Amino acid sequence: MVVDVSEQTDTCTIPPVIIKKTDDSNIYATTDLATIIQRVGDFHPAQIWYVVDNRQSMHFTQVFRCAQKAGLVSDTKLEHLGFGTMNGTDGKPYKTRDGGVMPLSELCNIVFEAALDRVNASEFSSGQDKTETARKIALATIKFGDLINHRLKDYIFDLDKFLAAEGKTGSFLLYTIARINSILRRLKMDNCKPVLSYKISSDVERELLLKLALSNVAFINAFIERAPNYVCENAYQLASAFSKFYHDNHILSEVDSDKQAFWVSLCVTTKKVLLKHLDVLGIEAVEFM
Repeated sequence: MVVDVSEQTDTCTIPPVIIKKTDDSNIYATTDLATIIQRVGDFHPAQIWYVVDNRQSMHFTQVFRCAQKAGLVSDTKLEHLGFGTMNGTDGKPYKTRDGGVMPLSELCNIVFEAALDRVNASEFSSGQDKTETARKIALATIKFGDLINHRLKDYIFDLDKFLAAEGKTGSFLLYTIARINSILRRLKMDNCKPVLSYKISSDVERELLLKLALSNVAFINAFIERAPNYVCENAYQLASAFSKFYHDNHILSEVDSDKQAFWVSLCVTTKKVLLKHLDVLGIEAVEFM
């Protein structure tokens, strides 16, 4: 059973889609069409998103067109959100040492061990906290390292680079929040209410406030393009702006109480907005680092 799904406006050849083979067996197209029928019947969704490897784009073009021709969907939009591959430093898909495909669990263990070594080498105390912190750093490393790239692009996974405390890494974001936590603890102002009415007196304050105020644009663009890298990039830009602000201002030793209250408010607000970014990305923050 074959369905011709080509259209006159096609700029490349779209082969017919096979629904059932001569031996009466089913293939991926068959089960995908059956799944569409079930999902439309059970959930009546406005949209169905398929987050699958880019290399399956032709398959989904065929299946979606077949579903439309057969009247399986009317108001439901079908969309393939393709993604690239994670490659090693040699530019080829990431492999195990013996050359096989690396399971996600093995990748997580490799990154966790590297993160734990770094945490153990730091001044961080408490064995239980070290393990939990390393777990969060490892997951932040993997998730941010994957999502900072546009989903359609291939990228190289470099463990040392992705674990770095500076640059576009999950560790940098966690470090920024941990730094803010340290400031608030030392000033005993963990639960203070933001006071952002103080007069802006420097470019770094203005830049940080603008990054905070315009963060919603990144979320809107990420949704429109189905591209989480907008959220990652904005989180990095926000953390970078805070880093400049922190280095230019002596928050802990400031004698002007009003100015210090304003700076602390910027810290609290930055932490809140950064945590929102991390929450959307599925990344947990750490208290110390």
